[in-house]
Parts: sequence; C-alpha cells; structure tokens
Amino acid sequence: MVAILPANSVSDSGYEVSNSLMFTPTGSGSYLNRTTSTATNTKIFTYSVWLKRSNLGDINIFNGDDGSDGNNNFDAFYFRADHKIFLYGYAGGDRISIVTNRVFRDVSAWYHLVLACDTTQSSANDRIKLYVNGVQETSFDPHTQPSQNMETYFNGSSIRQQIGRYPDSSSLHFDGYMSEINFVDGQQLSPTSFGESDDNGQWVPIKYTGTYGNNGFYHEFKQTGTSQNSSGIGADTSGNDNHFAVNNIASTDVSTDTCTNNFMTLNSQAKASLAGNPTKGALVHTGQTSGYAQTVLGTLAWHGSGGKWYWEMEQGGGAAGNYGFIRTDKPDGTNGVGNIIQTTSSTPTECVTYDWAWGVNPSNGNSRHDNNSVSYGSGLSSGDHGMVAVDTVAGKVWWGKNGTWFNSGDPANGTNPAFTDSDITEGLFTIYSIVSDTDGRIKRYNFGNPPTDFAIASGNSDANGYGNFEYAPPSGYFALCTKNLAEFG
Repeated sequence: MVAILPANSVSDSGYEVSNSLMFTPTGSGSYLNRTTSTATNTKIFTYSVWLKRSNLGDINIFNGDDGSDGNNNFDAFYFRADHKIFLYGYAGGDRISIVTNRVFRDVSAWYHLVLACDTTQSSANDRIKLYVNGVQETSFDPHTQPSQNMETYFNGSSIRQQIGRYPDSSSLHFDGYMSEINFVDGQQLSPTSFGESDDNGQWVPIKYTGTYGNNGFYHEFKQTGTSQNSSGIGADTSGNDNHFAVNNIASTDVSTDTCTNNFMTLNSQAKASLAGNPTKGALVHTGQTSGYAQTVLGTLAWHGSGGKWYWEMEQGGGAAGNYGFIRTDKPDGTNGVGNIIQTTSSTPTECVTYDWAWGVNPSNGNSRHDNNSVSYGSGLSSGDHGMVAVDTVAGKVWWGKNGTWFNSGDPANGTNPAFTDSDITEGLFTIYSIVSDTDGRIKRYNFGNPPTDFAIASGNSDANGYGNFEYAPPSGYFALCTKNLAEFG
C-alpha cells in the first residue's frame, strides 16, 4: 500500500513533465470539454494520458458523444468500481464493450494509458488496442470490439469531447491528476510514440513529435487562465488551437505532481475504516463526527537514513481536534505493536496495527512518543499552518506553526528537537491520525504540492527547487517527492 518509489517517478530520457491538472468529483465535478471540428478520420485515433488516481471507483477518463443526449450515442473510456478499465460505446444498443481482466488499484503511482483505435482493420482484435505503461492489454471479459468501419464518437465530426466526466454530465467524475494528454486524429499509434523504458526498466514519458490531424490536441497544463483559449488551463499546444473549456477548475488546480516527479499524497487505500476518503487530490481530510483515531497513511516512504524532510498542514474549520496532524511510524512494530482503534459506540474496533512512534497533538501542541504526552508547543486554530521537519540521518523530529518551531527548535542546526530516537533512521512511513471532531474539522496537507484551498501567501520551494510551501523549508530539508527520494532515500 505504501510505495517507496512508485513507477514512472524518475526519467532517464531527459524529458521532464512540469505540470498536471488536478480533477475533483465534489459538487458538480471538474472537467474539460470542447466541440470538435471536421475529423481527419472518424474511424482512426489515438488517445494518450498519464494519470494518478486519488480514490478508486467509477471515474471517467475521456469520452465523446453527439451532444444530443448524454445517455445515448457516446463512447466512454473509464475505470470501473471493480478497478478494471472499461471501454464502452452505446448507440441504441451496445456497440463497444471491452473490460480488462486485470485490475488497477495503485493510488500512489502514475499510469500511462494509450487507447489506439482503427475500426477499418479487418481483424476485430486490432480495431481497439489498449496499453498500460507500454504493455498491451490482451485479456478481456467481455471483449466486444466495434464493427468494421464504425465511426467513433471519440473522434467524430462536430461531437462533444469531455475529459474527467461521463457523457451523461452528472456522474463518474475523475478523482486525481492527469498530465501529458495527447489526442491524435487519423493515426493508430503504439505507446512508443509517447513513452519508453528507462535504464531501470521503468516506463517513462517522451515528447510526442508526430502530427495531430484536424481534431488532435495536446494538454501540457502550463497556463492558468480560465478562458477557452491559448492562455487557458485547457489550452491545446499541438498547434491546432483545439482549446478546451474548463469547468469548476481554478488556476490552483494546476499541479507540479507529475509522472516525472511524483509527490506524496494521502493514501485512500491505506486507512482506518472510519477515516473516510481524502479529497482534493488526496490532500484534504475531514474528521468524522464520532470515533477515535482515524488513521490515513501516506503514499511515499523514506527508506533508511539519508534524508531530511519537510511538510506542512493547514488547520481548517475551527480549533484543531484531538490528535491528528502528524506521526511517523515504523511498519515492523519492533518497539511493540499497538492497535489503531475507533468506534461509533462504546466498543472499539481494531483496524490496523502500528507502533505509536512520534506525534504531536494539534489541539494543545503536546508531543507524544509511545503514547506518552509531554508539554511542548501550542495548539492550532483555523488557518494556522503546522510545520514538520524529520531528520532521518540524526533521528530527530521537530514541529511548529506559522513559521516558528516549537520549543526554540532549529532543524537546520539540529537543536532542540521534540524527539531524538535512533528508530527514526530506520525504514519509516508517514501516518496521519485524525481523531473525529463534532463539526467535522478539516486538515489540509501540503507535501510540496498543496491542495487548491491551502492558503499560501508567499511560496517557497526546497533547495532542489521542488515544492510550494507557505514557509521556507529549513536548510537541508526537502519536499517528499520521488525526485528527492531518489537522491536522498
């Protein structure tokens, strides 16, 4: 569940992807859309996308429909609730129905998906090809390919293309990040047009250098405007000016969490049962209305001594509830395994095991180690920014808020830490214990890739130029992303 270095994290090709777009399903959902012009070939296209999901479930990637009725005359490409990839087309009856037997559950890694279509092919199995991380999927159930010479809604003339929601316009909104979206009109391409295996055998992106056809487009997400033009978030930089309109998307949804530098998020698949799913790019968590510790783990881990890490948490919705904020825990439990317990009644329920390790209580600033509470700092109120610094070389942890470290701590100089413990130098993963609050108080985490509503007034990166923090990381401390983990471990 917790990744050390997820796939597609470090590129040897020299090609770097700088931006992605964060999609959220809350409210009416965020998505991109446009109406196509006359297609180069309505039967042939390739769609390539890099994506990282925040939560699993029915979530749409890309679709096309005739715009008359979202429940009819459409083709859709999405993840089902059973974690399988589904290609579905409908026009008065099923015309495409292709479901992978393989399941995809990793919310820590970026996937590269390529959908390549040519309905003119005489062999049915050659008409739609699906590739994941450079490998063609060949095992499906069901496996209903389109009829020969069928015109697709994915690439029709004067049809509606949407990225991030289902054709009926009210469901299956994408939850996560997308980057490097290429749509090529008139060619059925292999994944090697968009990626390659690096020296470590990992699939990494390369720059697509071919032509796009009339309806083709390329999304880099380097712009921040909200208009449907070359300055907009949905700008097409293929040269075709096939720009997309943005819906429920803001400039702050443009992210630096990409397929060449994967940032830490909360892990929706590694949490206590009452914890609830993280939202807004898996960076925001809202406390439940009852219960005890509701633990959510992170998606990345440092491994062994060698790194110094910094991140922040913004308190939302009133004063901080009990516990929460941050702990760093050992997965092997060599210091004695405890149990995360939570309840909606008087009977606690064991959910997962953990070593209590090192934590801070944001309601009063007390530090905690092996379940012992010690007076240390002060509590957090709404809008306060908590700070965390972990030195895995010296085995030290610091906490602070609003630019000041508690107890006159100085992570850069290694003085006055909350704890010094050799266990911190061993393989650890970060863990977040969020005890319920009666008003469902919110905690927003920033590992260098802040959620939309994380208030940043200044903007500070680490010494490697990664991350966007409210306060400058201490000298020698770095954001939790795969570029830094590859360098420092």
